[in-house]
Amino acid sequence: MDEDLGQLEKYDIEDVARVSSSMFFEIAAAWRLTGEQQETLLATDDLTEPTRQTLDRISHICGIYRALHTLFENKQQANEWVHRANSDLGGATGLDVMLSGDIVGIRRYLEAQLV
Repeated sequence: MDEDLGQLEKYDIEDVARVSSSMFFEIAAAWRLTGEQQETLLATDDLTEPTRQTLDRISHICGIYRALHTLFENKQQANEWVHRANSDLGGATGLDVMLSGDIVGIRRYLEAQLV
């Protein structure tokens, strides 16, 4: 479980779901994700009642977004990173890796760059 969600039980799950969904869609717009890419990243096409897994995924995506905007001063450069081939990722893009299921790996990779 992601430590960001460790205290989830203290909050109203509907409020958490609403805020999380809103944050995800703002990031998806900044990253220019298609509907299909959004569904793949979240492993669902229904955010009306998000599961714990979906909320965990959104938490990791928010962490990735935060790390990118810390690493890159230029907002456009931060948002474009997910679409650029990366030699550290075997030539794949960050988005390719996330879509293949390794959202946590991308978050760890970026957070390691912060230290």
